[in-house]
Amino acid sequence: MNALLLGKMRYNDAVQYYTQALDQNSQDISLNIACYINRAAVNLELGNYGKALGDCSKALHLDPKNVKAFYRSSKALYQLGRAQDAIACCECGLRVEPENSSLKTLLTQAKTLKEKVGEKERIKAEREQKEAERVKELEAALQDGKIRMIDSNDKMYKPDLKSNSSVKFDKSSGQLIWPVFFLYPEFKESDFIEKCEDGTSFMDHLEVMFEMPAPWDNPESPKYTKDSIEVYFESFPTNVTKPSLVKVGKKCTIRQVLSHPKYFVVSGVPSFIILSNDSKVFKEEFIARYRK
Repeated sequence: MNALLLGKMRYNDAVQYYTQALDQNSQDISLNIACYINRAAVNLELGNYGKALGDCSKALHLDPKNVKAFYRSSKALYQLGRAQDAIACCECGLRVEPENSSLKTLLTQAKTLKEKVGEKERIKAEREQKEAERVKELEAALQDGKIRMIDSNDKMYKPDLKSNSSVKFDKSSGQLIWPVFFLYPEFKESDFIEKCEDGTSFMDHLEVMFEMPAPWDNPESPKYTKDSIEVYFESFPTNVTKPSLVKVGKKCTIRQVLSHPKYFVVSGVPSFIILSNDSKVFKEEFIARYRK
């Protein structure tokens, strides 16, 4: 049998033994105190720190100056990470027995733990404060930019501003940074820009994206080039069952378009439709759908 398992079985047997002894309701206070203290020691070994605290509390009720009860209470509190309570308990025990070396050692350990916990809490508080400030600045930037957001069901939408995939605010540049989709309905293709600064123009991105022919276009005679393409967005005005199509100047910045009174960011991700003047038939048919 595994030695660890065997040891645990023995500890469980010991807990049962002390429990049975206490169930006898003996009038011998010293015996009852010993049973509580010893059961607390066994529960400490088993990791049952709450039960150990309960037994020590009962022992101290019978004998308020029991140093072993103070020590084992302090040990259980230390294991539970309750550093301040462990310190207070150690100090109570040392008032009874000032030279108790075990309590002195545990008191030092509890004070060290308190410092570590305090440092962790300080770091956590600073991190939470910075995060709250970041979200507040982002909300203010969205409001200043008059950004309107809806979900896929045309209802008002508030993105999870704490998410890494959400819009960000760069305080140093004063720009909102968006995840952006460019859609090519003719080929059922798309481009996704994970971080798109709203101060950049569409042409800034198109020049990079179409420096070489797109993999889905004709490599010898591409229809989609930075000069031939046009940018549009779908507008979702209220009380209208079908969106309209609005053309965007390629020299416009992302910010200018997102602030447009007809633009709505759907589900937290701006998207734009790309059509080509060199593909006139598809372009005219596509635009005609919105006119109907």
